[in-house]
Order: sequence, then structure tokens, then C-alpha cells
Amino acid sequence: MITFSGSLAGKSEDFFWNKKTSMEKLILRIGGFSFLLSIPTIGKIIGLNKSLIVLIPIFIVSFIASFFIAKNKKRSERKNEFPYTIKIDDEYIEYKSFSKTEKKSIKSVKTVRNYEEFYYIEFNKSENVFVCQKDLLIEGDLKLFEDLFVDKLK
Repeated sequence: MITFSGSLAGKSEDFFWNKKTSMEKLILRIGGFSFLLSIPTIGKIIGLNKSLIVLIPIFIVSFIASFFIAKNKKRSERKNEFPYTIKIDDEYIEYKSFSKTEKKSIKSVKTVRNYEEFYYIEFNKSENVFVCQKDLLIEGDLKLFEDLFVDKLK
């Protein structure tokens, strides 16, 4: 068993925050773009072509403002989303934050990136950002971690 436990700090916290907010921005962009594309279709269906031309700039401004809202969320307001424990055994990786828990199969790991102060575990599909800060290791050792992911370590 390998366990990382504690609060992320420094480069690993910055990395986690940037990954988390970049995913949210992508979701906002896709949703906003889809909404903007649907405006002319909805207008044609209900017969409001000319009045929609006035509304399009309002939707565009709202779409752009949503990026600034997502970016300006304070870290302190979202600390409950940061992982406080990541446990790894031969079959599963368990992510725990104050707001959610996620358990993923080791087989679903896409890559493990070795940064100077932390590891970033990438999955094919996951809404959480699995960052394992090296100095938060409380059970197991880094050699055991690297041996477990030897074929996926980059």
C-alpha cells in the first residue's frame, strides 16, 4: 500500500489548481459555444430571426464573462476539492477530498508524469486531478510507487 496524505503546497498545488480550472474552462467553452450555435436554430423555429440579432451580442458577452468568473474563483473557497489522501494498492487508486471520493482501477491509468516535487496520474476518464506530492508520502516509498507504474511513467 502506498499513501500520500496532507495538503498540497507549492508547485503541486499550483499544478492541481491550473489543471482543475482548465478543465472547467473547457467545459464552459463547449457549453457556451453549443448554446451560441443553437440560438439561430431556436430563432428560426419560433420565428424571431431579426430580434435575435440584438440578443447575440448579449450572449457573447455572457460567454466571455463566464471565463473570468471561472478563473477568479479563489483557492481558499475551493480547498474542499483538493485531495487530502491518495491511497494506492495493486488494484486501485483511491482519491479522497473533503467533497468527494473516487476509486479507480490501476488498469485505467493512462500515464504517470514524474515532476520534480510530485507525480501526476492521468486516467482515460476522470473528473478529479490525481496529484501525489512526494513529501506527503506516509506509507510505502517512491521506489515502490515507480515500480508499480514502471510501464506508464514518463
